[in-house]
Amino acid sequence: WRTRKGAEVDFVIEWEGRRAAVEVKHTDRPGPKDFAGLAAFHELEGDCGRFLVCRVERAQKFDAGLALPFSRLGEVFA
Repeated sequence: WRTRKGAEVDFVIEWEGRRAAVEVKHTDRPGPKDFAGLAAFHELEGDCGRFLVCRVERAQKFDAGLALPFSRLGEVFA
């Protein structure tokens, strides 16, 4: 998903009537900039799960979404 202004997310997943936007980053220290695409998706497309999959050791909650370690990616579908 990408806007004309360049905001993007890596994946939009729809499953059993639910939708999740997923961004994948190599960082182990996520910050607001890493969630920019997820925030733009939420603003334009409406409510959905917003997940940043990255190298964190455990899940971390942010205003713009949830940072998950790669090992917990399956939880996006749970």
